[in-house]
Amino acid sequence: MEIQNDNLENLTSKDINLQFNSSKNTEEIETWKEIFGIEERYKAKCIGVTAKYWEVQVLDEMSELGNSPKEALAKLKKQAKKFPFQDANFLKIPFLEVCEKKKLFE
Repeated sequence: MEIQNDNLENLTSKDINLQFNSSKNTEEIETWKEIFGIEERYKAKCIGVTAKYWEVQVLDEMSELGNSPKEALAKLKKQAKKFPFQDANFLKIPFLEVCEKKKLFE
């Protein structure tokens, strides 16, 4: 995932680049993208209320416990690893990692 905008409040779907990787399921991925609009649905999560909630999780973790963005993200990653499909964790973590890399939590 890549984000082309440094302002989370003003993200649009054009600012988000998703990469779906699978050496075995290329056809299935393309079919899901076409039939179910997976890219559009995932991008909608990244520019809407869901992404704001994810951001607040990191910021709350930082302010309440005095953690750095890296420490807050590490805790969320640990939780997400246990439940990758709950709360769209499989998408949340790459989104937050990109935000952290771009220093959007500082």
